[in-house]
Amino acid sequence: MIGEIISLVDLYFNRRDGYNEKKQNFFTEIIDPAYSDFKFMHNYYLQAFQRYRDLINSSNEELSLKHKIFDEIWKDYLFSEGERSSLRNLSNKFSQGANDSVFLFFYEIYNYLTGLESNFHNNFRRDGFSSMVDTTSNVYFAMVDASLREILQQGIYDKKNAITALDEIVMDFQNRYISISNHYSEIRRSIFK
Repeated sequence: MIGEIISLVDLYFNRRDGYNEKKQNFFTEIIDPAYSDFKFMHNYYLQAFQRYRDLINSSNEELSLKHKIFDEIWKDYLFSEGERSSLRNLSNKFSQGANDSVFLFFYEIYNYLTGLESNFHNNFRRDGFSSMVDTTSNVYFAMVDASLREILQQGIYDKKNAITALDEIVMDFQNRYISISNHYSEIRRSIFK
């Protein structure tokens, strides 16, 4: 009888160790690389938006549809699509039924990349750049473009308005970055406790 109890306890702990090992492997092979790719994209956005601010601040050229910032926005969108697409597809795969920290982590990455549930997603015009691309593949570049075009159409352009529009978008994706980082830390803590 005692031998059977010891065998059951041993079996329980062996299965539990295997389960923990699988969770740790999933973290190491899927979650950690996804978070690294996410941080790469976030830093790419920060650098791009800083360039946009610098272009606006340093330019003597008045904002118009021929301003070089619109070319920069297009290039950033174009040259980052592969990385975004790969991460977006991975996060979409694991975000189905977002009901625990792992799924929420991927769900929020997906929303970060697509701009879904963003304060800005439904509030920008679809002309110019944003009419040429699927804005769900990257709403942030489309929002910058649309925000600057909106300023032009309202005829109230000055550097301060353009910088304010950029800063509002940056604050949105910075807040999302913090939330995703918190999910990552929570997952890491729960797996490696």
